[in-house]
Amino acid sequence: MGNYSEIGHMVGYWLFTDPQTLSVLQIFEKDNSRHKYVLKAEQFMRLLDDVESYMKQKRKVQNQADDYRLLAKQRGIEHFLSEFEV
Repeated sequence: MGNYSEIGHMVGYWLFTDPQTLSVLQIFEKDNSRHKYVLKAEQFMRLLDDVESYMKQKRKVQNQADDYRLLAKQRGIEHFLSEFEV
Protein backbone atom coordinates (compact mmCIF):
# COMPACT_ATOMS: atom_id res chain seq x y z
CA MET A 1 0.00 0.00 0.00
CA GLY A 2 2.91 2.32 -0.48
CA ASN A 3 3.03 5.30 1.84
CA TYR A 4 -0.45 4.86 3.30
CA SER A 5 -0.96 4.98 7.07
CA GLU A 6 -4.12 4.03 8.96
CA ILE A 7 -5.95 7.00 10.47
CA GLY A 8 -9.16 5.36 11.60
CA HIS A 9 -11.25 2.24 11.89
CA MET A 10 -14.86 3.08 11.26
CA VAL A 11 -17.90 0.79 11.30
CA GLY A 12 -17.31 -1.50 8.31
CA TYR A 13 -14.08 -0.08 6.94
CA TRP A 14 -10.64 1.40 7.56
CA LEU A 15 -9.32 4.74 6.37
CA PHE A 16 -5.72 5.12 5.25
CA THR A 17 -4.02 8.31 4.05
CA ASP A 18 -0.95 9.24 2.07
CA PRO A 19 0.03 12.78 3.09
CA GLN A 20 2.45 13.15 0.17
CA THR A 21 -0.29 12.73 -2.44
CA LEU A 22 -3.19 13.95 -0.23
CA SER A 23 -5.05 10.77 -1.07
CA VAL A 24 -7.32 8.64 1.09
CA LEU A 25 -7.96 4.93 0.74
CA GLN A 26 -11.14 3.41 2.16
CA ILE A 27 -10.93 -0.38 2.54
CA PHE A 28 -14.12 -2.24 3.40
CA GLU A 29 -14.00 -5.15 5.86
CA LYS A 30 -16.63 -7.32 4.22
CA ASP A 31 -15.25 -7.72 0.71
CA ASN A 32 -11.89 -5.91 0.89
CA SER A 33 -13.05 -3.51 -1.83
CA ARG A 34 -11.32 -0.14 -2.04
CA HIS A 35 -12.29 3.41 -2.82
CA LYS A 36 -9.69 6.08 -3.45
CA TYR A 37 -10.14 9.81 -2.91
CA VAL A 38 -7.81 12.68 -3.79
CA LEU A 39 -8.18 15.86 -1.77
CA LYS A 40 -6.64 19.30 -1.65
CA ALA A 41 -4.58 20.34 1.39
CA GLU A 42 -7.44 22.16 3.16
CA GLN A 43 -9.84 19.26 2.59
CA PHE A 44 -7.21 16.77 3.75
CA MET A 45 -6.74 18.67 7.01
CA ARG A 46 -10.50 18.83 7.54
CA LEU A 47 -10.74 15.07 7.06
CA LEU A 48 -7.96 14.45 9.59
CA ASP A 49 -9.74 16.70 12.11
CA ASP A 50 -13.08 14.97 11.49
CA VAL A 51 -11.60 11.49 11.89
CA GLU A 52 -9.73 12.52 15.05
CA SER A 53 -12.99 13.87 16.49
CA TYR A 54 -14.77 10.64 15.52
CA MET A 55 -12.12 8.48 17.19
CA LYS A 56 -12.29 10.53 20.42
CA GLN A 57 -16.10 10.30 20.43
CA LYS A 58 -15.91 6.54 19.71
CA ARG A 59 -14.01 5.98 22.97
CA LYS A 60 -16.79 7.71 24.94
CA VAL A 61 -19.83 5.78 23.63
CA GLN A 62 -21.87 4.65 26.62
CA ASN A 63 -25.38 4.15 25.30
CA GLN A 64 -27.46 3.83 22.16
CA ALA A 65 -27.92 7.60 21.79
CA ASP A 66 -24.13 8.05 21.81
CA ASP A 67 -23.85 5.27 19.24
CA TYR A 68 -26.36 7.01 16.94
CA ARG A 69 -24.47 10.31 17.22
CA LEU A 70 -21.25 8.50 16.33
CA LEU A 71 -22.91 6.87 13.32
CA ALA A 72 -24.18 10.28 12.19
CA LYS A 73 -20.64 11.65 12.40
CA GLN A 74 -19.38 8.71 10.33
CA ARG A 75 -22.05 9.35 7.70
CA GLY A 76 -20.93 12.99 7.55
CA ILE A 77 -17.35 11.87 6.87
CA GLU A 78 -18.57 9.48 4.18
CA HIS A 79 -20.62 12.21 2.53
CA PHE A 80 -17.64 14.57 2.58
CA LEU A 81 -15.37 11.93 0.99
CA SER A 82 -17.91 11.04 -1.70
CA GLU A 83 -17.28 14.41 -3.33
CA PHE A 84 -13.65 13.47 -4.06
CA GLU A 85 -13.80 9.87 -5.28
CA VAL A 86 -11.37 9.07 -8.10
